[in-house]
Formats: sequence, structure tokens, C-alpha cells
Amino acid sequence: MGKLTLLIVLTLLVASYLILGLGLKLGLKHDRPFSRDECYVGINESLTNKTLSPNSSIFYRDPVHGYLSSHPNIVLSLPGCIERCGGDVGFYPDVGPRLTTWLIPVLLLLSNIELPPLDKRRFQTVLHALGDPIDTLWSLLHKIESYCYCYDLVAKRFPDRCRHQKRLVATVLAGVEEIYGPDECLLDYLDTIAPQKERVWWWNEAACGLACARTDEFARTCLAMVLYIYGVIAAFVAKVGGEPTSPPGGRIGTALLLSWLVPVALLSNIIGSFTTHGTCYEVLQRMALRSNGKLELSVESYYDSQKFSAAIYSYRPNKRIPRAGIIRRIALPLVAAFPVLVSATGAFVIIWFTPPNGLNCRHVWVLGIFFLWLVSTFTTTATYELFVHDPLLHSGGGRAMHNYGKRVKHWYWILIKDSVIAFVSLNTIFLSSAGLFNTCTCWSGIFRFGREKARIPMNVVPIFKEYDEGIYPIVVGICLGLQVLFFILVTIKTGRGLRVMRWSETEKRRGLSETKKMQELSEMPTQHSTPLYEVCTQNNNWGSSLWAAMLRMK
Repeated sequence: MGKLTLLIVLTLLVASYLILGLGLKLGLKHDRPFSRDECYVGINESLTNKTLSPNSSIFYRDPVHGYLSSHPNIVLSLPGCIERCGGDVGFYPDVGPRLTTWLIPVLLLLSNIELPPLDKRRFQTVLHALGDPIDTLWSLLHKIESYCYCYDLVAKRFPDRCRHQKRLVATVLAGVEEIYGPDECLLDYLDTIAPQKERVWWWNEAACGLACARTDEFARTCLAMVLYIYGVIAAFVAKVGGEPTSPPGGRIGTALLLSWLVPVALLSNIIGSFTTHGTCYEVLQRMALRSNGKLELSVESYYDSQKFSAAIYSYRPNKRIPRAGIIRRIALPLVAAFPVLVSATGAFVIIWFTPPNGLNCRHVWVLGIFFLWLVSTFTTTATYELFVHDPLLHSGGGRAMHNYGKRVKHWYWILIKDSVIAFVSLNTIFLSSAGLFNTCTCWSGIFRFGREKARIPMNVVPIFKEYDEGIYPIVVGICLGLQVLFFILVTIKTGRGLRVMRWSETEKRRGLSETKKMQELSEMPTQHSTPLYEVCTQNNNWGSSLWAAMLRMK
């Protein structure tokens, strides 16, 4: 099935490329590529040597000022531009600097997304992120919500325990959720592997084992964000980044369309992942075997189901939140769509301010890609709910024990869908930055003025420089600021859940040390009648008092 999926993806990508190329070829009815700078110089020379009349029909005729043929404010009509400058697509001569200044740094954020430890299959999540960014953010938020759910379950069962005690049990419970997925019976699963009173130090060992096996690359990601923001500042400030090869305009909008990668990279890294794909199962299985319990999910089923279940945090098709109200269930996807909406809005506004201002060809592909992302999310969710979802998954049946075949097929079809959308989106973005819409028609404001009054200003450098010092940095700053603010608000709101698996290095060392001490204490011969938890509470360190609390829990 995997090889067949790869073959289908490659076939669709090649077909999409051929269709795109054929469509461009058929749509170009002229044989001369449009170059604004060369045409502007040629028209000035022709006006100077009087081989071109200032009242020529190629110039746009304003009702008040007549023909706009005076240097430097030369404006052509749409037919005049096609006749004089050519109507073909004119790719920019500085494609490399355009891509490296704005687009490549954004795509490099992909390399900072935390990927699951699933060998080469981990890179399939990149396709899902590019083909379905809303579902990717929704899945990451759902993972954080699942941690909050685990903590809330523990806090509700043990309301009189301190935060550290609740966190330790919640960490083990989060490991159970990693195996069984979001389920109303998580505490029942936990009871099947819970140790007896005389071996409660196993709780601490399991929690420390899970926490110590988590990756923590958040600092690296923050550094990448700082470098990215520095690059953005350098693109606007000539004293920092030097003079650009051409005034930035629409290329800024294409880069902003992918700015949702900022919260995706930050969220994926603050959540983290396990260092190996079997760590969580091995830790909990060891705990279960010691207490004569068992994990209902076999190791084979767990490994086989990881790629389409809970192991990939950016792809969690089962997004139900146990015991959550309808408002909370609706709010989560809406919140997840916010960064993508901000990206599309920022791109739309930037492209709007390209002379002549207004709706133009580039808005079509911006809105088209945004619509594709919406349809992609709807398709991912609807197909799972209609063809895969099983109510038994929420009544103690386990996450991968039901509908395994349907889940595998659903994952591969989603991968095919995301690959096609990612390919079309990225190719459109790259080609737009390279000059795909650099034509007389697209620069004429035809959607705003109509074909009869469409006009192409030839000297746009002063206009772009004015925007470069005004509206462009404001829009970019607001857009990136909202993306970072979104991440900050999410971490503040869900802090109790993020702390379940994110232990500081000091907490990890202290937890391992206390595990050793508790193990030694449990193996000491009891020569007194005092209950063991009271002996533990005589010790003031955190681990022993925690162990005493766990003894009371049982």
C-alpha cells in the first residue's frame, strides 16, 4: 500500500506539472515577454527622438489630464502595453534574490518543525503541513488539549493533592493517552497497569522515564525565529541588509501567505516528542509487567498504528475531546484556523497595495490557495467521521483495535490529497515570485477598472519605495506579531497541560534521584509498625513526600 501510494503521488505531481505548463502555454497568446523596465526605457527614448507621439493611443487617456505620456509619470493603456511591451509572461531577472530574501527563509522554518520518530515516514508530516495547515494546527492544539484533559482528570480524582503530585500521575496518564488516544476510559487503562502499594516508586520511575525521553528543541527554534525576524528587518532597512535588487512588493505577500509556519514550528517544539517511537510503550509496558497488569494494545498494533494515530502530533484524525461541550469542540478548529487566516489576510493586503492598487491577478491565487486549505481540512475531517470513526473508540475499545484497515487507507488517501495541494500551492507561490503574473494584464488593474479603463503605470519605483517605508512593514509586523501572540496566548491558556510532559533538567535530575532513594527505601526490611507512608513523610524531600501521597492514593 505504501509503494502504491508513492506511485500515485508521483504520478499526480507529474500530471499537475504538465497541466500547469500546458495551461500557461495555451494562455499566452503573445510572443514577447513583458519587461517593465526595458519597455519604460524604450518609450522614453522614442519620446526623446520623437519617433513616438505623446498623443499615441498606446498611452492611457485620463479624462482630466489627457494622455499620460509625460516623463516620469508614463501610463500605458492595456492594448498599448501589449502592443508596445509584449503580452507574454516576463520572468524577473532577479529571481534568485527574490526567493532568498523572502520565500526561502519562511520555508526553512519547515526544518524546525518537530517531527515524530517514525524513520523516513516522519517526512510525510511535512506534506501534511503544507497541504493542510489548518488541520496541522488543529492537531497540535488537540494534543495540548489532551495533556490538559489528563491533568484535569487527575486533579478531579485527587483534589487535595499538591501540583507536583498531580503532575506526576498526569505524566503517566499522558503516556497512556499516547498509546490509546483521546478516550474517556484513560483512568481505567491506567488502573490496569498501576503498581501496588509496596512498589509505588514505579510511578515516579515511569513518570521520569517518560519525561526524560522527550525532546526539547524549543531554544533552537526560538533562535531560528530571531534569525528569521532579523532577515525581515534587513529586507526593509537598507543599512542592515543592503539595497534590494528591485523594490519589494508582491513577493512580500507570497512570503506572508506561509507565515503560519511560525506558530506551527513553535507549537510543535514546545510540545516535543519522544526520542524513539517505542519509548512510551516500553516504559508503560515495564510498569504493567511489574504489577501483573498489561497493555491491551499489542506492540505490533501500536507500532503499525503510529503513523495514522496519536504518534504524529500534527495529524490526529480523532479530534474528539472527551467530556467537552459543543462550544469547546467548535472553538478549537476556529482557533486553529486563525494563523492561516492572518497569513492569507496579510498576503491579500500587501498584494492590494501594488500599483495600480486594487484587486489583481495575484489575489486570485491567494484566495484560491486559501480555499484549497479550507477544503483540505474539511475533507480530512469529513472523510474520517463518515468512513473511519468508530464509537467504540470512546467506550473502552482502544484506539487502534478497530477499523485498522480503514484507518490505513484513510491515512494514505489524505497523504495523496495533501501532496497534490502542497505541490500546487508551492509551485504557484514560487512561480508568482519568479514572475508568473508579470504581464500587462495583471499589472493593469483590470478587475478594478475594467478592460476599457485598465492602465499600467510604468515608473513604479517611487511608489514601491513609499510603500516600503510605510504600509509594507506595518502589515508584515502586524502579521508576524499576531502569529507570535497566538503562540503566547495558547501557551498561557494551556500551561497546565504543557507542563505535564515538559520537565526542566533540574526536575528530571531530582526525579531520577528520588526514584533511586524510594527504591532503596522500599527494599529495606520493615522493623516497625508505623505505616510506610508515615515513614516517608518524615523526610522533607519532594520525592519521598510524593511517594507517601501516592501510597495514600492507592
